[in-house]
Amino acid sequence: MTDANTNKDEKIPIKPEEVDDADVNEFDSALDDSKAHFLNGGKGGDDSQAVVEIQSGSSDISFTGLTKEDLEKYAKDPFWIRLRIIVFALFWIGWVVMLVAAIVIIVLAPRCPHRPDLKWYNKEVVYQVYPESFQDSDGDGVGDIQGIRTRFGYFKDLGVKSIALGSIFKKDDFNAIVDHKDVDPKLGTLADVESFLKFAKIKGVKVIFDFIPNYTSRNHTWFVQSQKNDDKYKDFYVWADPVNGGVPNNWKNVKGVSAWTLDPTRNQYYLHQFSEAFPELNLHNEDVKKELEMILRFWLDRDVRGFHLVDAEFLVENEDLADEDSSSNDHMQTRNYNETYSLIKEWRKVLDGYSDKPGRERMMYTTLSYADKDEQLAYYGDDAMRGLNVVVGDGLMKELTKNCNADCLRTLVDAELTNDTLKQWPGWMLGNKDTSRLSQRLGNGRAITAYVLQMLLPGTVFNYYGDELGMVDGVVSSTDTDGLTNNPDEKDRLKYRTPMQWNASVNAGFSSGKPWLPVNTNYKTVNLGAKTAVYSGFNIFKAVKLLIALREQESNMFGKLYTHVDDGTFWFVRKAPGFPGYLVAINLGSTPLTHKFYQGAEGEVTQSGKVVFHSENKSLKDQINLMTQYIELGPGTAVVIEMPA
Repeated sequence: MTDANTNKDEKIPIKPEEVDDADVNEFDSALDDSKAHFLNGGKGGDDSQAVVEIQSGSSDISFTGLTKEDLEKYAKDPFWIRLRIIVFALFWIGWVVMLVAAIVIIVLAPRCPHRPDLKWYNKEVVYQVYPESFQDSDGDGVGDIQGIRTRFGYFKDLGVKSIALGSIFKKDDFNAIVDHKDVDPKLGTLADVESFLKFAKIKGVKVIFDFIPNYTSRNHTWFVQSQKNDDKYKDFYVWADPVNGGVPNNWKNVKGVSAWTLDPTRNQYYLHQFSEAFPELNLHNEDVKKELEMILRFWLDRDVRGFHLVDAEFLVENEDLADEDSSSNDHMQTRNYNETYSLIKEWRKVLDGYSDKPGRERMMYTTLSYADKDEQLAYYGDDAMRGLNVVVGDGLMKELTKNCNADCLRTLVDAELTNDTLKQWPGWMLGNKDTSRLSQRLGNGRAITAYVLQMLLPGTVFNYYGDELGMVDGVVSSTDTDGLTNNPDEKDRLKYRTPMQWNASVNAGFSSGKPWLPVNTNYKTVNLGAKTAVYSGFNIFKAVKLLIALREQESNMFGKLYTHVDDGTFWFVRKAPGFPGYLVAINLGSTPLTHKFYQGAEGEVTQSGKVVFHSENKSLKDQINLMTQYIELGPGTAVVIEMPA
């Protein structure tokens, strides 16, 4: 028990059996102010004791706060008033200082350099694959879809993320399309293609298909039904009655002969601007346009990312069949006709409908051979309605030769560029399936220089398979082409389509069987294995790989272009504000050139720069004073100099 005469707290041992219900009530009252605490919670065995600590009412009283009178006394004290004022002032002064500092930083700090909204097809190199000649997977001697799939590692190593497949559709013996929604059996099946497209998506590779809306095979269901005057198909092609017992008008095809052939079944003439094996579709017919749109959607639904619009210049002709001006070569009634642009804009709307996410945009491009500058610009559309994403001129394929000097180069470049490159994005192509090989035309040394020009100009780069290895035209005899095609024009162009030269093994690693075309005789030295071998030295493949990487630099991707011609040297600068610039000098001639640069009208050339590429692998990383030092450009060489931002 507690001694009433002492203030000392005591601990009272209580046995559990000594506590009854009445005692509990008394303890509740006694412990009400939290002055009593169980020290062991009553835990233990039968002999345990519950120990309670009780603090008497005479214990020290804890602090309970200031009274109102005390607070008022401190509130009116001059010391505390001054202290509050000082703290308040310091708070607002600090806040204002931080605000001013933030504004100064925002105004004076360097801003992030501007980057235009470039799409994948603006940035990536497009690798053109001729399917029959790239890789055979089953030993029948013909390249196929599965073969291309096995070579995806090559695309990655080269730095390529987009591939354009030549026509894979079901064809006849003249290479004319029989079915736009089916696959040539030599290349595989529709299931193979669908699997291929899914695989490409996983690997991050965009796949582009040919789109050939201008003509079909005479064996196509549409033409067979049109011959019979079937109600649905009778106007699917351009038909016309004889005039004075002969052709309907004076239109000529690309060979300069009549563009009309009399069909004995229908007893009318049908139009063909190419071979008579390619009857022209009537693109004034709404049903035909719907069918073509369905073809686009068929492949877009399978994740094809873009289309090469083949022979765009010949899509639509004058529906009135008016004669051409016999004194002119312009073909005003049949080429680049106004309604062509409207039709392309309709297809662009279809593609834009599938461009649902960044990086998944769909695109369409074409290659023009018969269009002047105004006609070329019309293919891009306008702000109200867009047309093609990329337009490729054929100047580099036709005009870039060993005899092309500095003035020639500048003319070729200026012919393809516009004042608004981002809206009218050009494409650059050095070769394709219908053109003599790049190294055949220029030789390997100048081919590297041509790649420098192509890779570092504004626009999209298209590379034809094997050109990066230095492949040349094949030797293909009439015996080799027997049974391959009945189209004489196609036979003549097969020498540009010989099998890819992978290594020095049998058939250059293309096929375990007899190749459908002879492999080039130089395949043991000109092949991928030889170009990448240890100690192989600098070569065209290594140069192309370096240039693809260099092209990804910001100034080379979207920088402004400045072109110059001085002392027989063509040189240009690519410069984007805030990023290193690049000076490119080219000598395609046969004699050395010595040149000293100058600052340029807009100060595009800096005081000094570092050599980052030389077509002969010379002087890399050398620092050059561009205002005082001369550089020598050997015959057919090019140099790239990086300048500070």
